[in-house]
Amino acid sequence: MSDRVTIVTVMKDEGPFILEWIAWNQMIGIDHFIVLTNDCSDGTDEILDRLDDLGIVTHLPNPWGLFSQRSPHGIALKYAPQLKAYKRSDWIFHTDVDEFLSIKAGRGSIQDLIAAAGHPDAISIGECLIGASGVEHYEDCLLTARFQHGMRQEPEGDQELRRGVKTLVRNSDVWRNRKNHRPVVRWSERNKISWTDGSGQPVPEEFKNGKEPGLDCTGRYDLAVLYHYSVRSMESYLAKLRRGDAVKSERTQGYKYWKKRNQNSVLYTDNAARQPELQKQLQVLRADSILEQLHTAACRHHEKVIQTALQDPEMEEMVALLRSTLWGDPKFQG
Repeated sequence: MSDRVTIVTVMKDEGPFILEWIAWNQMIGIDHFIVLTNDCSDGTDEILDRLDDLGIVTHLPNPWGLFSQRSPHGIALKYAPQLKAYKRSDWIFHTDVDEFLSIKAGRGSIQDLIAAAGHPDAISIGECLIGASGVEHYEDCLLTARFQHGMRQEPEGDQELRRGVKTLVRNSDVWRNRKNHRPVVRWSERNKISWTDGSGQPVPEEFKNGKEPGLDCTGRYDLAVLYHYSVRSMESYLAKLRRGDAVKSERTQGYKYWKKRNQNSVLYTDNAARQPELQKQLQVLRADSILEQLHTAACRHHEKVIQTALQDPEMEEMVALLRSTLWGDPKFQG
């Protein structure tokens, strides 16, 4: 019997994108999801409640509003380990609804990744930003099929390829803290644990014993890569701007964020290649009539938010900038 793997994450107004993400992670072998939400207006919480009813998700309101700290994510990650579903898990993976883990080992399951990496205590997988691929308009379709252009996974020349990571963590007491990008090891355990990267190689000692959220990922994508669809289409990005953030409650994102993350220099087809398998898994979820209705309602709400943004005179300059850079800023390409 394989180990139980649980994803822990936070969400706010991600309704149109939840079912694809759940289906993808079920496809690669995730057993359960713990999701904490705050201030949802698009039916995200209702979709997650239904998934909770079906036993797929443990959904709870994020308790961050009870505290003075400003980070919903930080509060959620401190709260989640108290939950039964968390305690019963063998592995924990902190990842977000716009991130899709692509596994190259074996048949592409998370169990294949753990085995190929040598059954370590932690696996830190480098991200690869996926851009808008020149797409302006939102459609209710699969992100993993529609958006296939992203940043380079290997550098040109001798430049360092520093990337953020997300870490699959064995659920044990060797960790002093579990942060969004990586855990922090207890000092007394630092020489006992095995910690690898997305190629199954040991991570650098300074990373293992530190707190940095990323590392030089050159040559570290052989077994797995975390594709990060942080902008999606231009119109969905406008909705994201109006929504605010589930990670930092007062952070606003604008053109600077877009031009840094809308990278489209390389075509990646590995996620697109798994579409038939994904579609089968997704059909199982959408066969539930309540989930299907909630998903449709969330998509309609997303469209209304987009139309409101497009008609807002204060957004005219932003819309023009985004339209002029659908394929990205040349500074970040190549």
